[in-house]
Amino acid sequence: MRLFFPVILLGLFLLSFVSPPEQGMRGRHFAALQDDRDGSSYEKAIIIQDTTSMEGIKAEYKWLSEHYPGYKMKKQQLSQYQGRFYDIMHFKHKGKKKKIYFDITNFFGKW
Repeated sequence: MRLFFPVILLGLFLLSFVSPPEQGMRGRHFAALQDDRDGSSYEKAIIIQDTTSMEGIKAEYKWLSEHYPGYKMKKQQLSQYQGRFYDIMHFKHKGKKKKIYFDITNFFGKW
């Protein structure tokens, strides 16, 4: 767990050098037909399909930007639930505190 924070910081630093995906790739990072997945709980977590940490982290922030434009990140929390890994993103949007669950099992720990 002590190694997790520096790894996330490195990932975020590296993301600053990555250009956004082309418009034709829009939505490829997320599981198809996630209508019932709004990120409000573990059971309704947004499933990230990417298989590397760099792409997966980028997909999480892309999803947040698309669904909550102008959000202000407060904290990111790693969690494990029923054998799967999750990022819980705590942020503010339009003055209200929010949190969204991302299922990151597909890419967690894979560089």
